[in-house]
Formats: sequence, structure tokens, C-alpha cells
Amino acid sequence: MTTDIKEKSKNVQKRNMNLGIKITIIITILIVLVSSVSSLVIFDLSYKALKEEIRDNLIVLASHTAVTLDADELAKIKEPKDEGNDIYLKLQKELQKAKNACHGKLRYVYTLNKVNGEYVYILDATPIEDEENHSQIGEEFVAADYTYVEAAFEKEIAEIEPTPDEVYGGIIQTGYAPIKNELGKTVGVLAIDMDVSVLTEKEQSMKKAGIITLILGFILAMLSSLFFARYITAPILALTKGTKSVAEGDLDTIVSINRNDELGELAQSFNIMIHDLKKSREELKNYSITLIHQEKMAGVGQLSAGVAHEINTPLGYVKSNMETLEKYVMKLKGFYELQQKDKSEYQKEAIDNYIKNNKIEYIYNDLEDIMSQSMDGILKIEKIVRSLLGFSRKMDSTEFVLYDINKGIKDTLIIAYNEIKHCAEIGQNLEDVPHIMAIDGDINQVLLNIIINAIYAIKEKGEMGKIAVHTYKKDNFVYCEISDNGVGMEDKNRKRIFEPFFTTKPVGIGTGLGLSITYDIIVNKHNGDISVQSQVGKGTTFIMKLPIQRRTKDE
Repeated sequence: MTTDIKEKSKNVQKRNMNLGIKITIIITILIVLVSSVSSLVIFDLSYKALKEEIRDNLIVLASHTAVTLDADELAKIKEPKDEGNDIYLKLQKELQKAKNACHGKLRYVYTLNKVNGEYVYILDATPIEDEENHSQIGEEFVAADYTYVEAAFEKEIAEIEPTPDEVYGGIIQTGYAPIKNELGKTVGVLAIDMDVSVLTEKEQSMKKAGIITLILGFILAMLSSLFFARYITAPILALTKGTKSVAEGDLDTIVSINRNDELGELAQSFNIMIHDLKKSREELKNYSITLIHQEKMAGVGQLSAGVAHEINTPLGYVKSNMETLEKYVMKLKGFYELQQKDKSEYQKEAIDNYIKNNKIEYIYNDLEDIMSQSMDGILKIEKIVRSLLGFSRKMDSTEFVLYDINKGIKDTLIIAYNEIKHCAEIGQNLEDVPHIMAIDGDINQVLLNIIINAIYAIKEKGEMGKIAVHTYKKDNFVYCEISDNGVGMEDKNRKRIFEPFFTTKPVGIGTGLGLSITYDIIVNKHNGDISVQSQVGKGTTFIMKLPIQRRTKDE
């Protein structure tokens, strides 16, 4: 399970972006966004201010120029034939002065009037000789929108948006002002077309400045966000590294973050937690050692009464034979004493009576059977005691040694025989398998755990059952199958059978650690495998797979 968690953690780390990069990207985006918006706002305000300034200048310039013109003389110019006369040329010079005073900023300066409902040119500062560009008197004034011209008969005004100059290129913007006589009557409108290409230049300049500002903002954002991200993520990375170390089992980890903020408090809390966790692990380890030892001894303890009974049975008839043998010896001793005396006729009769009354002849014939039975009992006791001693002595072994699994099975069955004989028959199919490198005490514990479970399952069924043990070799492994025809188990319980503290037995019977310890011994300690097959009402089979030679998990 721990391995799965580590693998998932690695996969999550591969999929997820580094926190520092995330913070850097977010801060960079925010700063660039703010810079962009600020630049756009500044650009828009500056552009609008420049346009407003141009409009104001146009109105002022148009108003001043309109004042310089003699309205009464302008009113005299009406027909195309007036073009080029003294009054026309005089007024044209005034327009040209205004145009020249602006150092080329004014493209066109002219006056307009409304004749028969149409707006027509009156004066034009463009020289008459320039026939291509000069507007003649009475020539129609063409505009997309006459709103400004109409309004100019009442007040000074300027176009809001510039228009393209089809003659000289660029863009122009027009300002208008009414030309009034001394009586306040409007006799015409002065129009000034100003070259406002500066707007385009200003726009381009502002765009360049915006791009430069954006680039500088981006660089500044990157630097500041990297610094900020490092400031924020450095302690988080320290905590993450500490967490990984703890996840890998290193509880000596200390996270050092010298900061007087929440992250510093978090690091301090983390260190306290690790200290407490280390202490708890030590306590749990000690408890686990005790619990596992108790579980190991529980199996032997469970069978101890049966072992005692198995020893008591032969011991009982050995004791009975010894008491009988003592009586026989006393009688034989008396017979021997009589034989040592002089054999008179009376004594011969006494000896015959002694032989008859004390059944010396029967004793003589029975002695061999008594001695044979006693020796069989003693040998049986010796076998049981030897198996029990060998089993218990190996319980605490931790070294890998050459282990004979068939002998281990036989010793386990001897110890468990009294429990088995009342509920099941034993079937042994132990093939000639090689010895394996194993911790002998641990494998004995596994065999005992599984056999005890088989006994319990058969007793639960309530009828005489059968336990079958089969060993065989396949490839580089020795297999051991232990089957019973007990109650079996449901699939949901079978899947959880190796979980610590899981048990289907009533409270007070077992700890739920036996098969968990079994799994740990076979899979983790010996790099083997164990599986279980079961059907409700038909029985259960445990299949152990043990490597003949020691190997690593990757092999």
C-alpha cells in the first residue's frame, strides 16, 4: 500500500506544475495585465488630450484669422469674375499670411458661403496659378458632413475626427469660424485645414512606448514574481521536502524556517508533529513486537493442552507398566531368594506353590510386552517433546537457513495432532522437494497459522472433515498447498483476509493478526507469494509459493 501511495505521489508530481512556477506565472500575468491596462488608459487619455488640444488650436487659429479679414470687402466678392481683382488679392494675402505663419502646418485656408442652398468657395489661399489645387469662386464645397459648416455660421467649431488628405496625403482636421461685419452679420465662414499627421505619429509613438512599457513591465514582473515566488515557495518547498522524507520513513527530519509568520509557525508545528509521530512509532513498534510475539505464542498456546494430552496418554500407560513392573520385580526377587536355599522336598513344594500363586510364568512372558510398550510410549513422548522444542526454539529465529518444508509440516502436524484428530483426517502428499533458504521459525509460524484456521473452519462446519497438505516444486519455487473442506468464506472476506486485525471469528477468539503476519512473512520477508481460494460450504485452499534461493523483490 505504501508503494502505491509513493507511485501515485510521483505521478501527481509529474502532472502538476511546480508551485513556484504557478505563482510566477500568476503574478507575471497580473502585473502585465495591470501594465497593459494602465498603458492603454494613459494612451487613450493622452491621445484624447492631444486631439482636444488640436481642436482648440484650430478654433483659436480660425477665429483670429477670421477677424483679420474685412467682412464688408469679402461681401463684395460674389462672382467668378471677381477672382483676381484687387479686393480678392488683398484678402487672399491675409489668408496666405495666416497660412505661412503656421510654418506649413496649415494645408488649406479658404472661405465659404451659402449660395442658393449650396456651400461654395469664395476665397482660397492657394495661388490662382495653381489651377489644379486652387478652388475658384462659386465652386461647390463637397463634404461628407455639412454639420460643422452649418454650425460655423453661428460659432467657432472644429471637426472632432480628422479625414484623409487626398492631395498631399496624411490626415487633416478642419476648424471653422464665422466672418462677421460690424453689425454682427455673418457674411461667410473661414475654414482652415490643418495637417494633423502628428496624431498618427503620436499614436505610433505611444504604441512603441506601450510595447516598450509592456516589455519592461513583463521583465519587471518576471523578476519581482520570481523573487516573491522564491520568498513564498522556499519555505513551502522545505516543508514539501520534509514531508517526502517523512513519507519515506525518515522521522529524524527537521524543517528549519526562520520566519516570524504563518509559514514559520507551520514549520514549528510540523517539527512538533514529527517528534510526536516518531515517539508514537517507537511505541507502536514496541507494541507490535509484543503483539506479534503474543500471536506467535498464541498458536502454540492454543495447542498446548492437546500436546499435554498427547504426552499424558503414553505417559499414563508407561506409568502403569512401571507400577506393574515394580510388583513383578518384588515377586521375582522373592522367587530368587527361595532358589538360593537348599532344595528339600518341602522347599521344592514351596517353590512350586510360589510360582503358581505369583504367576511367575505369566510374569516372565509379560515382561517383554511391558518393556516394549513402555519403550514405545517413551519414544512417542520424546518425538512430541522434540517437535515442540524444535518448533518453539525456532520461533524467534531471524536468520535465513536451509529449511526442509516437509519436516516443518510434519512437526506442525504432530503438535496440532490432538486438535486435528477430533475433527479431521490428515492427507499428506509431500513430494521430494529441495530445501529452501528461509527463516525456519517464520515458515513454521505460517504453517501453524494456516492449519489452526483450517481446524477452526472444519469445527465450524460441525462434521468430520479433512485437511490435505501437498508440496511440490515448479521452476525455481517450492509450493505448499493446505486445503480444508470447512465452511469456506465469502468473496468479500477472502479479499480482506490478509488485512491486519480483520477476523470473522467471534470477539475474544484470535487477534486478527495471524494471516496478516503470514502474508508479511511470505511476501515481504521471503519475496514469495500467497493466495487463497475459497467457496462457501466447500472449503478453503491456501497456496504458498516460496523461492528456493533468496532473491530480491525485483527478481
